[in-house]
Order: sequence, then structure tokens, then C-alpha cells
Amino acid sequence: MPLSTLKKALRKFAALNDGIAIAGSGFYALIKTNIMKPQHNSLLFPITGQTVNNATGFVGHMPGDDKSISRGQTFILNEEQDIDAIEIFSNIVTRPGHLVMTLYNFDPYQNTWGNPFSSCMVEVGYEDSEKWIEFDFPHIHLEKGRTYGFSLESDDSLVGVGEAAASVEQPPLSSGQEWLFVDDDKHGNAFSYFNLAYKVEARA
Repeated sequence: MPLSTLKKALRKFAALNDGIAIAGSGFYALIKTNIMKPQHNSLLFPITGQTVNNATGFVGHMPGDDKSISRGQTFILNEEQDIDAIEIFSNIVTRPGHLVMTLYNFDPYQNTWGNPFSSCMVEVGYEDSEKWIEFDFPHIHLEKGRTYGFSLESDDSLVGVGEAAASVEQPPLSSGQEWLFVDDDKHGNAFSYFNLAYKVEARA
């Protein structure tokens, strides 16, 4: 399902019921959705993630390029936990619009993305540059030792998100990997020495 179609569906269903499960055909079947403004809640505490930010990766459409760029990040929890939010760091918003984050199961043995199970859309503006952007996932239960992933995409904005670029001398600071997706490529490419700047969080 194209992102533009997903976004229209999110708005329509969220207007009827705030945060419901939608059933549909194809890649975005049975996703719990939330639509929200960026927030910064001091009651959240990090469960996993990494906050090094020494590079920038863009999400959206680059000027003069029809290609749609999406990014993803895989992660593992060390304990069973109900999460409430995931934050990514916005280095720069060059075109305001909407960002959609979707949570997935991930198979580390096949290195493949599984079924999506929750999604959240936020509106971003120029004022969200150099800030953490919160995506609300209330009471999503994740299991210890399992690998999960989230994707970040947009069809109307261009946002430079923070990354940690590592090397052989300085290994990555996260157990996961950053992923890059171009257009409708669902397989993507993983980068062992890159991670997004992100925080998976729960409420105190």
C-alpha cells in the first residue's frame, strides 16, 4: 500500500476512533494506529537505543529526485517490557509535513522484516529541527530477546535524522542496524556500522 494511501486511511480511521486496529489487504494489514503532534515527555525513560549523533540520513524526497527514501532500525530488548514511545532525533527539517513510524517483527536469522503491528504519524515543522521527536506507542508489549524494527517514512516532508556512524576502530553502539529503503523496495539494505539516534521508552 502506498504511503499516501496509508496516511489517508490513518486520518480517516483516527477521526472515528483514536488509536484503533485497521484490517486491510497487503503489507499494512492489522496495524494499530496513532496520529499525534510531536511531544517531549519527561516521564518517559529509555529501555534501549543509542544517542550518538555524528551523521545525518534523510527521510522523504530529496529536491529534484522522485525517489522516496525511508529508513529503519532494528533493536533487541534485554527484558520483557511494555513500551510507550520511540523517539528519533531530528537534525534538520528542510520541508515540513508528516513522518510515519511503523513497528515490525524482525527475523535476525533470515535478516527479513516481518509483519507490521503498530504505526504512528506525527506532524513536523521547521521548529522540530535539532530536537527529539516522539512517536506514541501506548502499552505495546515486546518480548525479551526478540528482535524488532521500526521504519520511518514520509511522502510530503524531508527530514534529516540523526545517525551514529561507526567504524572498525569504533564499533556500533547498538545491537541493531540501520536500514535504507528506496521507493517500494521492501527488502532494503542494512548497514552494520550505522545506527539511527533513537530511544525506545516506557513511562515511569
